[in-house]
Amino acid sequence: FDGSGIMLAQQEPRMQGRMRGPGMMPPMDSGIQRKHIEQLRLLKLLEVLDLTEDQEPQFLMAFRGMRKAMREIDDRKRTTINRLSKELKAEKPDTRQINNLVDSVLAFEVRKRESMQKFIDSARDILTPVQIGRLLVFTERFEFELLERVREFRDRQAPKGPRPGDADDGQ
Repeated sequence: FDGSGIMLAQQEPRMQGRMRGPGMMPPMDSGIQRKHIEQLRLLKLLEVLDLTEDQEPQFLMAFRGMRKAMREIDDRKRTTINRLSKELKAEKPDTRQINNLVDSVLAFEVRKRESMQKFIDSARDILTPVQIGRLLVFTERFEFELLERVREFRDRQAPKGPRPGDADDGQ
């Protein structure tokens, strides 16, 4: 448990699906992983916010709408970045096309900020100022801390012993 209210299980079984080895689960489809992460995000957020019965339905509707809008923006941004990457690898990159794609990526970032601002504005009608503060802290820290926990988990699962490149010279 930390300042943002994020507490993750020590060994989340869903995370093991990305590992290889005997007894491990096969890798999950990225859509399934995204769904589980979204569920975890929502559960942890609801714990942090401690909503009343009146707040919960309104907040859930607004939050899900915001997350859907963010996913759509991220998907479009990812597609644009892939196009930019291909253009950069071309034998003769089109600088005008590169500039247009860069501008598009930056515009997606602006849309994300606008979407978050719109969500926060609507959430102010539902949540208390303290809950809004908790929401912002949680939103800013969730993904970073989730990735940190996954890294820690993977480090604990890594085989122990000499690493490749370590030489035992017998001394």
